[in-house]
Amino acid sequence: MPPRPPLPRPRANREWGTWGGETSAERAAAGHPPAGWEGRGHTIRLKPCGTPAAYRRHLRVGEEPCPPCKTAEYCRAAERRAGRSA
Repeated sequence: MPPRPPLPRPRANREWGTWGGETSAERAAAGHPPAGWEGRGHTIRLKPCGTPAAYRRHLRVGEEPCPPCKTAEYCRAAERRAGRSA
């Protein structure tokens, strides 16, 4: 007797754990990842320029930060300084 196909419920509901003989990773490989699953080969969502995170990214890769990133970092540092003196 051939094995039964996996139950559709965990695929439809994006649940974690083992359901219908499939682990979360196996369901993700079949194109049905649980909500919030990044898995292997996921892409990193980079913060756009004009944010402190993008400013740090420029520095990390050895680039000169762009003007919007410099402004964002300046504002972040100024807010931090203002919080310390208050």
